[in-house]
Amino acid sequence: MSKFKKALALAIMMVFLLQAGISFAKPSDVEGHWAQEQIMEWLDKGWTQYGDDGKFYPDAKITRGEFIALTNKAFGFEKTTQVNFPDLHEDHMYAEDVAKAVAAGYISGFDDGTVRPDEQISRVEVTVILVKIIAELPLPQDESVLTKFSDYEDIPDWARTFVAVAVHNELLSGYPDGSFRPQGNITRAEAITVLNNAKSIFSFLSEKITKPGNLEIKPGIVDSGSSGRIVLFYSLGDDFTKGSVIFQLPAGIKAVAGRDWVAISGTGRDTEIIWLDPDNIQNEGREVRVTDVTAAEGSVVMLLLEGITMPEPGFHAFKVIADADGSGEKLPTENDQYGPTELFSYYETTELFSRIPLGYEGSLELSPQSAKSGSKQTISLTYTFGNDFNEGCVEFSLPEEISFTAGQDKVIINGVEKILAEEDIGDNGQKVHIKGITAQKGDRLTMTIYDKLIPEAGAYFFAVKADVDGEEGSKPATLGSGREFMAFLSYTEATDNYNIVESFFRAINEGDAEAAIALLADDVVFVDNYLDGFLYMDDGKENVEEIIKSFIKYESRMKYDDSNIRKLSENIWQVEGIVNDYSDIIIAEMYPDEGYEGFRYTSKFFVTDNKICYIEFQFNLEDELLWDKLTGGPIGFSTYLNDSDEVEVIACVPGMPADKAGILPGDIIVAVDGIDVQDMKFALEEVAIRVSGKAGTKVKLTINRDGQVFDIEVERAASW
Repeated sequence: MSKFKKALALAIMMVFLLQAGISFAKPSDVEGHWAQEQIMEWLDKGWTQYGDDGKFYPDAKITRGEFIALTNKAFGFEKTTQVNFPDLHEDHMYAEDVAKAVAAGYISGFDDGTVRPDEQISRVEVTVILVKIIAELPLPQDESVLTKFSDYEDIPDWARTFVAVAVHNELLSGYPDGSFRPQGNITRAEAITVLNNAKSIFSFLSEKITKPGNLEIKPGIVDSGSSGRIVLFYSLGDDFTKGSVIFQLPAGIKAVAGRDWVAISGTGRDTEIIWLDPDNIQNEGREVRVTDVTAAEGSVVMLLLEGITMPEPGFHAFKVIADADGSGEKLPTENDQYGPTELFSYYETTELFSRIPLGYEGSLELSPQSAKSGSKQTISLTYTFGNDFNEGCVEFSLPEEISFTAGQDKVIINGVEKILAEEDIGDNGQKVHIKGITAQKGDRLTMTIYDKLIPEAGAYFFAVKADVDGEEGSKPATLGSGREFMAFLSYTEATDNYNIVESFFRAINEGDAEAAIALLADDVVFVDNYLDGFLYMDDGKENVEEIIKSFIKYESRMKYDDSNIRKLSENIWQVEGIVNDYSDIIIAEMYPDEGYEGFRYTSKFFVTDNKICYIEFQFNLEDELLWDKLTGGPIGFSTYLNDSDEVEVIACVPGMPADKAGILPGDIIVAVDGIDVQDMKFALEEVAIRVSGKAGTKVKLTINRDGQVFDIEVERAASW
């Protein structure tokens, strides 16, 4: 698993609520107001009230706390959770409502940890809240619904999808002057009106469309060409009565009748097994239909694909479409009537990463790694072969701002020089394809591109894809990512920014997310190279902030010393060290003789104007493989955190160790190897790590089943 996780960043919050208590009087300032009917309806329901002076103030701007309170009333959110915001005291009039909003999942606070209940709320924040609550709203085909607004460019990038969904579904609209005013504040009357509209849409969709569930895959990372089992877990988001679940498989993976099967598991019930027959399988094996499903919300439908030859390297997407009542009134989670997809349809999609066989991937180096914008440079790309080549091929890709030049640029393989010809170059000069390469592992190929104008400041990416036996051969090509991917950094002024990099590492190690985030540029790019061919990349300050906050949340530490921070090129700094988090500490504790400490890393930073514009982490392959070894032994169950904050078993894969040992859906995990779950800081995550350890070793689970507490010993399997 990658050491960094992308997380979704949200905004915050509501209007003039107060205690329940029906009021039939009419405030003196509501008569004749355009929102009179809606305001009076809310007053009659006791969802809001007017002041002691007999006025409602419908055109006054609303605060976040007020809007949160009204939202909770409109949607009936009552469950609370513990919150800890420095600007929300226990006796604040909206403290309980903020706790309800956090429990409902539509607010999380600002980057500095505050929730700002007394500040006025903006239209874009209202939009994000409502679209998040009404997750079934369909997406527009493109952003043309936004470009019609005169202030389209003022809508933040992170919020544009939300605003597009809201406008497309007539949840919000623009003003008569053609603007949307994303940062404008809304009034109490506007808040009630938009909440009324949202509640109507929400109620309609809740009745008409099956609530989306959640799809997961085990294992998530496989070796291309290997053989094994794939298990898909789909947790139902709705109560099903004679419903249907359709699994859609990617190219290269097919279901087979008589070999593959479905298991339906729910809390407190036996697991039902359905062997697939030809009626269940369509689209040449790439679609599996399970019908007549009757199960409660939260039950799990598992698809087990046996003896699968893992597909070619890369990411492969799996998807589910579910219909809670089959041919009944409810529509499936994805339907033509309300659009081709849903805002949060990613809950019903999951990806399998098939990595290239070990040793196939080579490595790319650039010289220089940075240069001043507007200058002209000769750039050398050196590719070290990761395997023996026999009539193989290599493809270089350049950023669109730089192109190859026939008759000028050249390639050297084992001392043999070749000037690039027109037939070697494609894609408007962005690619070069070299065929017929015979070389040994460790040999080098150098591509030199001359007199190139360096584009404006920023990160520009070069990549190599290689195929050891050519396009017609049987062996897979590499992905052109991971270690075969490298950034070239363009700057406006050369500066000495050692202190910026050191400060960033110090902030991470001290758990100071605010200090680390303050060092990021608005357009920062984050790259995580992990495993052969894996590359995770994200950009924009908001997204990278979430990565940093997640990193700090799980107590990650980057061990380094000052001597390991060195300058590579202008504005580029490299740091070497070892990174570990709470999970690494657990693994080291479980297997003290394995010598595991964490992941050795090489990190690269690009700094301009005292801000970090580019962050890259590349991890040591030996440590990655050791991690796989020490965490790769599953027992074959799925757990979740129930309403009582207990780790509960929701499904067991038939025939896997947990099932054989007698673990049942509904069992509560009390302890793992004698360590109480209630004493674990990150209960669900820590249980998963402690349970899935080294294949062939045993784990003792303490189970609470209907009040009876007992131990079960389970031997971890070699694979899923």
